[in-house]
Amino acid sequence: MASNKTGLGNTGRSADASLANALIKILAFGVAGGALLISGAKNLGEMLLDHQENSRKKLEEQRELDREEVRRITMNDME
Repeated sequence: MASNKTGLGNTGRSADASLANALIKILAFGVAGGALLISGAKNLGEMLLDHQENSRKKLEEQRELDREEVRRITMNDME
């Protein structure tokens, strides 16, 4: 009964509540961290896709320039 007068009887509940709060915070930080990882991976993927598309466009432009050069050389050889 002395524990009720001193408030020691509630320490189990407050410890449980503190543990539950800590676990909820850990879970929340884990979910937030996972969301950041997914977002970062998406951004990286989009950046790589843009880089690949730019490289492809440059190669297509160079290919067209090379074709024109071959046509010019071929026409000069025929004359």
